[in-house]
Amino acid sequence: MPERSEALIQSFGRRYVTVLVVVAGLLLVDQAVLQPLLIHLNLYAPVINLAGRQRMLSQRLTKGSLAVARAPQDAATWSQELRGSLTDWTRVHRGLQEGDSELDLPGTSTPAIRAAFAKLDSDVVGMTECVERILADPRAADALVPDMLRHEKAYLSVMDEIVRMFQEEARARGHQLRILAGIVTASAIGLMTGLYGLVLAPASRLIRDQVLRLAKSEQELREARDALEIRVDERTRELSEANASLEREHEEKEEAQTRTRELQEQLAHAARVTSLGQLATGIAHEINQPLGAITNYAEALSVLTSKPRVVPEEIQSISGRLRDAAIRAGRIVSRMRNFVRSRSAPRGPESIQGLVREVVALCESDLRENGVRVDLQLDPAEDRLVLVDSIQIQQVLVNLVRNATQAMSGVPAEERRLSLRTRCLDDTVAVEVEDTGAGLPLSVLQAEFQPFHSTKADGMGLGLSICRTILETHHGGLTARNIEPRGARLTFTLPVAHVDSGNDHSDRLCCR
Repeated sequence: MPERSEALIQSFGRRYVTVLVVVAGLLLVDQAVLQPLLIHLNLYAPVINLAGRQRMLSQRLTKGSLAVARAPQDAATWSQELRGSLTDWTRVHRGLQEGDSELDLPGTSTPAIRAAFAKLDSDVVGMTECVERILADPRAADALVPDMLRHEKAYLSVMDEIVRMFQEEARARGHQLRILAGIVTASAIGLMTGLYGLVLAPASRLIRDQVLRLAKSEQELREARDALEIRVDERTRELSEANASLEREHEEKEEAQTRTRELQEQLAHAARVTSLGQLATGIAHEINQPLGAITNYAEALSVLTSKPRVVPEEIQSISGRLRDAAIRAGRIVSRMRNFVRSRSAPRGPESIQGLVREVVALCESDLRENGVRVDLQLDPAEDRLVLVDSIQIQQVLVNLVRNATQAMSGVPAEERRLSLRTRCLDDTVAVEVEDTGAGLPLSVLQAEFQPFHSTKADGMGLGLSICRTILETHHGGLTARNIEPRGARLTFTLPVAHVDSGNDHSDRLCCR
């Protein structure tokens, strides 16, 4: 067995014996000194204190009686003090015999003490009667004071004996408790001593056995390690051969990955070319509207400036509209760039009816040129705020208004009417664009606004598709149906903006 392990076991044994001696000493000090003092203080101190206090109370009774007899003019004051002293004296006298929880008196069952209290009965009764008679008639105090003093002398003599007996009983009780505590302490020390033989000694033997087993296991591990090293050498050679094979496979895999990356780059290039073609087509279609407005306003400006009498206000108004249309064209290009880049655009609360009025003003010249009458059914009570990108929603409205205008080109001028109205549906606002044209072909309704599906000879089929995409990014939708006897109604919906709205503020468009 290793010497270090044996020394460690012996050290544990010495430490246990040291702790056993210290604990035994503390127990002896506690049981022999501290516990009796605590018992005396907790149990007998209040009894002895109040028994001694009875002497003072009896003297206060006598003093009060003499004061009433000697100073009749202060009889009321002394009578009140005398009554309080009698109450306390009587309560303590009874509590010393029978116990009183409020005064912390346990009472007594010792025959000698109870016999001593029995001797006091006549004196207690005599003193009580004298005090009560003095309280009833202070003028009788002179005649009752001698009896009071006689009873007090006898009472104090016996009370001294009772205090002494209480003290002797406390000492006897403490002696009994010390004997009992000594027995308990000796038993505890015996148990702790037996614990060494029952627990520590077997534990030491067990530790020795474990040390021997560990030494044997260590030897076996050395032998196993030697055998393992031999096997590791053999396995290393096998792994080296496998590693060379893996390196060859890795080189082949890298060549294959290189070819795959080249193919992926070619496919990505083809996808970018396709997306670029779709973007160019969309820009050409969307930007045609503000450019058409710019052309109309430029012609109007030319007409106004050719007149003999130029109105500055009209020129300024048309110039402002030209600037707005140009800004709008720039914003359309920016929005289309966002369409490809999937980049968020800021949104804010906007009045839906305000957006409708701005679009009607923007398309006013085009509507007037095509002889279309506009019927705005905008009830202020139905106006709601929507959390949108105002440019995108205006673009939707412009597309719908332009489509409706073109749909009425084959209708007599007096029957061309465009109606725009808003309706509130719980947490949703709906905008309806209704025309009196020929209606939508069944193929358009069934196509559900798919891109590149158009019934116009020069159309590209992107207008309604882009409108639907914009509305879906705003958590809205677009529907279309024909109405009787003639015409079509396109309706789009948007969620109402709330102060604590959880709407997604992102403006991520994706191609559909």
